[in-house]
Amino acid sequence: MAEPAQQESPLGILIVLGIIGIVGYLYFFGDSAGLDSHTVESTITAQANWIVGESKFCTSVPLFEPYGGKQKGYAFEFVKCDDGPSHLVKVTFWGRQEQPEYALVNWKCTREADQFTCTEQGGTPIQRPQQ
Repeated sequence: MAEPAQQESPLGILIVLGIIGIVGYLYFFGDSAGLDSHTVESTITAQANWIVGESKFCTSVPLFEPYGGKQKGYAFEFVKCDDGPSHLVKVTFWGRQEQPEYALVNWKCTREADQFTCTEQGGTPIQRPQQ
């Protein structure tokens, strides 16, 4: 006697499609939503008394035009946190790489033992001249 054909559960199919949709969204739109982390070598100012685990509010100026292989609006080139010397170190950014709509991008940066982690906190929009 033949066994009855097994049917797929509509709920199971919806769950699989939902997972595929979420993964696709994060893959294609995660950076524009600031959901992806980016670890890059960046220049950051840091005083010698900035202790591991301490956070500071910092700013960066997005590039006004493409430079050094980076697109207009690239916001990870230089981060100013204080009046300390500049250091070229690994920084993990939680925010968008390209932010051409901002004159300044605000970050909350935390010093770690061998790098920094900076989380985007918004920005100051570019002021357009009134016509």
